[in-house]
Amino acid sequence: EGKVLGKNQSGMIWLKGPQVFDGYYESDEISDIFDKNMWFKTGDYGHLNGFDQLFIESRREDLIITGGENVNPVEVEEAIQKLPSIKEAVVLGIPDEEWGQKVTAVITLMNGKIPDLEEIKNMLSTELTDFKIPKELIVVEKFPKTVMGKVKRWELAQQIIKK
Repeated sequence: EGKVLGKNQSGMIWLKGPQVFDGYYESDEISDIFDKNMWFKTGDYGHLNGFDQLFIESRREDLIITGGENVNPVEVEEAIQKLPSIKEAVVLGIPDEEWGQKVTAVITLMNGKIPDLEEIKNMLSTELTDFKIPKELIVVEKFPKTVMGKVKRWELAQQIIKK
C-alpha cells in the first residue's frame, strides 16, 4: 500500500537504489516488478528489526488470504512448532468456498501423540489473532522436501487438495 512500516512490523519488501537491476533482459515490461517511482517489488514478506537488519519471512505466493485477512504462514508455523509433541509444521491456504482459503496446519509429530485441534486452537489463541488460527489440522509422517531440505509447499498442498 506504499506505507513505510515500523520496526518489527511485517510487510511486502520493496527495494530502490543504484544496486537494484532495472529490468529483465530483452523485456520491455517493467510495470509488474516496479512501481511508478521505480521501487522494485521483491515478492517477499519480511521486517526490519531494531538494528535495521532485514528478515525475510515468506514469499508472496505463500501468503494466505482468508476471509479478506492476510496470514503469513511462517508466523503461524513458528507458533505451532512451540507446542508440545509437534516436530514440524507447515501452514497452507487450502481453497475454501466460505473463506477463500482455509488456514490449514499440516504437522509431523515428535512422539506419535496426535494433538486435538481444539487444544491447539486454545494454545495458539494467546499468541495469534483468531483468523490466523488453523481451521484444520492434518497429521502426516513426513513432508515432501527438496534436496536442500526445504518443504515443497505446492506439492504438499496438492496432496491435501486431492484427498
